[in-house]
Amino acid sequence: MTGFPFKPCASTGREGPTRYQCNSAYIERTYKVNVIDSGHLKGVQEWTVPDTTTYSITALGASGGIGVLNTEPSKGAYAHAKFNLTAGEKIYMLVGQRGEDACSPLRSDIGQGNITGKLSGDELLAWN
Repeated sequence: MTGFPFKPCASTGREGPTRYQCNSAYIERTYKVNVIDSGHLKGVQEWTVPDTTTYSITALGASGGIGVLNTEPSKGAYAHAKFNLTAGEKIYMLVGQRGEDACSPLRSDIGQGNITGKLSGDELLAWN
């Protein structure tokens, strides 16, 4: 079984990773990941399926940030499914990071409708 782990590439905050961050994060991997640099898919990772087979995909959600009324971060979700994928097919992944805290002393946007970061997967694994 071959694994293809995808991670946030050291990105933090509300924005997804840059191409440079992912190039560094995946430098020792045998598979390539492209990062979209602009438009509404900016920060989305694109992976080309290497072989036609059934892939077992597991997504592990990141924890949320600490909110105004709670003292601990929320817990991330877990999802798992199997997909029949075709070689050459492009898979688009939004791999995020832990949500930002609402009351961080470094935050200047409290009260502006922007008190939490993206809450999406901290890690996505594809196995064939």
